Amino acid sequence: MLAAVCLVVSWEAAYSFLFGGLTCVLPSLFMVWRVNRPETEPGLALKHMVRGELGKLSLTFLMFVMVFYWIEPLRIGFFFSGLVLGMFCNILMPLIEIRYKLSSDLQNAKQEKKSAGTPTLD
Repeated sequence: MLAAVCLVVSWEAAYSFLFGGLTCVLPSLFMVWRVNRPETEPGLALKHMVRGELGKLSLTFLMFVMVFYWIEPLRIGFFFSGLVLGMFCNILMPLIEIRYKLSSDLQNAKQEKKSAGTPTLD
């Protein structure tokens, strides 16, 4: 969506920002797919995590090479802005999810106390 906002600046800025975000997001999705496989053996889980991280690093390198080689009028500032924003979202989203889960667990605990007839201090 922010790449569409960059259209106000120019077409090159918009696709540079988009490719920056994709350079961060696509390798991260590979890592998530690789790590979230159900495994019962701890050794296999560690193996998936290491392979996922190496694959993520390789995909990131490959995407950097492809973007800098094939995308001719590239706005470097917008490219790295999209990349940094994607990295920031990778950090921020788990924190938001944890906070949401904690607040939802607290609300569920309050509901259980109310339904059990225990008085609560709100």
